[in-house]
Amino acid sequence: MKQITCLIMSSILGLSLLLTACVTEPLLPAGSLTSDPGLETPCPDGIISFKYEILPLIVSNCASEGCHDAVSREEGVVLDSYTNIMKEVKPGKPSGSKLYKYLLKGDDDVMPPPPLPPLSAEQIELVKNWILQGAQQTTCGDACTPEAASFAANVYPTLQQFCIGCHNDNNLQGNVNLKDYSHIKQYVDNGKLLGSITHQAGFSPMPPAGNKLSDCRIAQITNWINAGAQND
Repeated sequence: MKQITCLIMSSILGLSLLLTACVTEPLLPAGSLTSDPGLETPCPDGIISFKYEILPLIVSNCASEGCHDAVSREEGVVLDSYTNIMKEVKPGKPSGSKLYKYLLKGDDDVMPPPPLPPLSAEQIELVKNWILQGAQQTTCGDACTPEAASFAANVYPTLQQFCIGCHNDNNLQGNVNLKDYSHIKQYVDNGKLLGSITHQAGFSPMPPAGNKLSDCRIAQITNWINAGAQND
């Protein structure tokens, strides 16, 4: 497996957007969204969710067009689902798992390859611990409350997990950059961020692959925007 490269969510916010603004929804109170996995089925302490932590991380950094999506199949590898990811994983054995080993390589075979930014030490550790836990297809979620709407604590981590892998300085899918607050704020102000994550008509849905953001995560971003979208 060479250059398990990574990008994803092509055409996320910038392709064929028919609307120039969107109407924000009312502030969503705590308890009004019961479908979020963090509210209904939270993960037991220490358990990692494949569906809401590992899958979006791998998809947003690895399963893009021209890379490891179902069409491109770079080096014969597809990393867009649990079944396909498990072809590169040995449960309980990170050192024997190609997926994990290529996150650690220091040459051109590292995943993602230069000039794309590598996964952080925390993200690599997350993958390692998920494999050590048996690489299960867990669908639980982490705790989430809609009123927790801080940029640093809630909004940015969500966008980093699901979106920034293909919207940064070295990977401008759809000519969109979400690398930091100042860049994200542009798409807040023109309505494209909220229109895309809520899948409003006329906007390119974000993310286009993997899982849609949960109701609670969308509520957090909506509430943050409605409160003035501060860099808090």
